[in-house]
Amino acid sequence: MKKIIVILFVIFSYSCQSQKNSILDKECNVINTKDLKEFESLTKNIDTTKLFNDVLQNFTNIKEGVLFYRLASGNKYGYFTIFNEEKSKIYCQKISKNLNKKINVNEKDSKKILNEIDLIKEPSTFYYEQCISDSLDFIYLLIIKKDGKIISKYLSHNYREEIVDNNIDLKRIKNILKVSYEYSFK
Repeated sequence: MKKIIVILFVIFSYSCQSQKNSILDKECNVINTKDLKEFESLTKNIDTTKLFNDVLQNFTNIKEGVLFYRLASGNKYGYFTIFNEEKSKIYCQKISKNLNKKINVNEKDSKKILNEIDLIKEPSTFYYEQCISDSLDFIYLLIIKKDGKIISKYLSHNYREEIVDNNIDLKRIKNILKVSYEYSFK
């Protein structure tokens, strides 16, 4: 009888510990900084290909828009989803090593992106997400421009929609990230 109780206790303890670990795995902190150099130090080596540099360079010509970059580990080239505002409408372009394709953006998503960009209150704030168990399988980079200037950047190794922070701008950025992520697979 004592052996059964001990075995049950061990199983119960292990079960509780594994549940605790799975909860901890989801805990993430979003760090914000106004120091562009600090943020750039995190992103400077994520991709050194000519494609990456060319797309970033071309993005400097966009007045208002979003660049979303997704890189899977083991791949040399990442995937770009770029939203560009022209005449109060958003256009989407997907770029990768072997692809350059325009995609129609529905009106709901177009308005959402334009609205969220307009409502970001604190320009020149950069965010990066650190989780207890960061996956190195993916890199997600989001760059947002307004009036010809980069107003925010966001970097993460995990795609997470939920946010625990009460930062309104961060919620807006995550809304833009959600739309960008969805269009990156279209």
